Amino acid sequence: MENIADLTVAALAPSTQATYNRAWKIFTSFCTTYGVANSLPANVSTIALFVSFLFTQSFSPRTISTYLSALGYLHKISAQSDPTQAFLIQKMIAGTYRLRNTFDIRLPITHSILNQIIDSVPQVTADEYDHKLYIAIFLFAFSAFARIGELICTPSQTAEVIQLSDVSFTNQDGLVAKATVCFRKFKHNSAGPPKYITFSHGNCKISALDAILTYLRVRSNKPGPFFLSKSGFPVMRVCFDKILNKCLNSCGLDSNRYKGHSFRIGAATYAAEKGLSDAQIRSMGRWSSNAFQKYIRPTS
Repeated sequence: MENIADLTVAALAPSTQATYNRAWKIFTSFCTTYGVANSLPANVSTIALFVSFLFTQSFSPRTISTYLSALGYLHKISAQSDPTQAFLIQKMIAGTYRLRNTFDIRLPITHSILNQIIDSVPQVTADEYDHKLYIAIFLFAFSAFARIGELICTPSQTAEVIQLSDVSFTNQDGLVAKATVCFRKFKHNSAGPPKYITFSHGNCKISALDAILTYLRVRSNKPGPFFLSKSGFPVMRVCFDKILNKCLNSCGLDSNRYKGHSFRIGAATYAAEKGLSDAQIRSMGRWSSNAFQKYIRPTS
């Protein structure tokens, strides 16, 4: 019985668990406030009222969808019928998107912008180690189509990011020719087989491989997350965001439009511009559907 509970909890990434817990807390608060039973299974009428409540509280359509996914998961994990899949609920969700259309304002970090950001790193970091560290992070994120959360830690998540042992290199004619990254756990793949992504030098002014190898020469051999601070601790998201924003401001770019995810958006956009097929882009970005198409943004 203990194993059943442990395995069930482990099926969800820590960030997903936190989101689902928040959804349940909001749902139970809604039920208490309006005198609705919060026991499972919830009926379709209760879910419809909950959607209406979230909408009037100005939750975004995406957040509403996420919270319904949480409720649906709780029903299914309890072997009960999922009321969130009812036709009425699905149409209400469609209505939230139509009445409160939201747009992803994040812009892609293109090759040109990536070169500018790399040039600005020495200006915004005082330490030579940090120069090498952040240039390596930026080029790694772009080259591997990585989500920043897969590279940089949060206080509650250090084991989920790429580890030192997850990155290997292949030589050709005595020189490093490519890097292979093993993504063991990532969005929509918490329990499936790992995905291996390979990249080479790239077309930026600094070779991605050279930048990563330069960083590894100053990094300690300490096992654990691939990207470590000079003190030997995992690089935290708050520190990464601070440096990225400084780089963007130094380049005269709007830090409200360029975020950590802009590296992934830029990689997908660049791949499309270079004529890679949908299947190739899906594979490189580890997308299980055509969701990558929303990342293809005009760059001029």
